[in-house]
Amino acid sequence: MEYREAGLEDVFAIAQVNGDTLRECGLATPDIYDIERLRNRWDGYVRRVSHPQCALAPRILFAAFADRRMVGYIAGHFSQRYDTEGELESIYLLKEYQGRRIGTTLLERLARWFVENDRRSVCVGIDPKNPYKRFYEKHSAR
Repeated sequence: MEYREAGLEDVFAIAQVNGDTLRECGLATPDIYDIERLRNRWDGYVRRVSHPQCALAPRILFAAFADRRMVGYIAGHFSQRYDTEGELESIYLLKEYQGRRIGTTLLERLARWFVENDRRSVCVGIDPKNPYKRFYEKHSAR
């Protein structure tokens, strides 16, 4: 598995992983995981021209690749949401790659980035119906 910071050249792959994962977990309707909508969303995020609620400009994405194919990513940014200093915006990992510590490795990279940038409190929002909420709880999210 290869891990690296993701950038503008990865926007389509990010959108693809995002859409495929939403489809796999069954929580989203087809309009939500529409590839063009997701590509536009991630293009704006990477270019720093669209901003999540309470987000500040510094942000980063890390991606995991298997045989040069993106299989997962994590995105985070500085934030003032819920009186915190950062926010885990998204983490998505294709189902076939789950359970291999890839998500944990991505989370560790993002956590290291927050610590290196003196961000100590980080929020993450998750739908209570999300089947992956155990992942967050396993890593001490409250």
